[in-house]
Amino acid sequence: MGNIMYLSPSKMDQRLEKEDFHKNFSLKQQKRTATQQIANNREGAEVYNGASVCIKKVHELLTNSKLPKGLLAIKEITEFGYNQKTGFFWIKQAKKSEHKFRALNKNASYDTEVVGFVEDGKMTKISGFKVKAIMVWFAVTDISIDEKDPEKLSFLSAGIAKSFSWFCF
Repeated sequence: MGNIMYLSPSKMDQRLEKEDFHKNFSLKQQKRTATQQIANNREGAEVYNGASVCIKKVHELLTNSKLPKGLLAIKEITEFGYNQKTGFFWIKQAKKSEHKFRALNKNASYDTEVVGFVEDGKMTKISGFKVKAIMVWFAVTDISIDEKDPEKLSFLSAGIAKSFSWFCF
């Protein structure tokens, strides 16, 4: 038989408070890490400001990396940077935003800073990009062209990969 643990209401409250603390600490740490990564990769990077030029440059980066240009559907970009030497990119916006990928019936959330590394056919070490599934937000850490079916993109989140048609983006 499995072990069953009973928590009194006060113990449950303490446990939930601790989980909330770690979740908030993790989000603050992630934000600090993204800001540090931007600072570390700024030297030698192409940096652009203003929504229209930034959106154009994001689309160029995705297209040149053989990824669909609708993958990062962020509209109010304040800054975009790309360090070609390291492959590091960043997108800044004034506030978090959401986008609904209608063909997938999925919502995506973009933090005020979205960062990662890009190369042909994939993005890795992504931070600031989440997808909602079954009422829960999952952080997407890697996106790549599916090796078994090149017309699909594979999204990695919490060690679980899910593939979607390229044409949904």
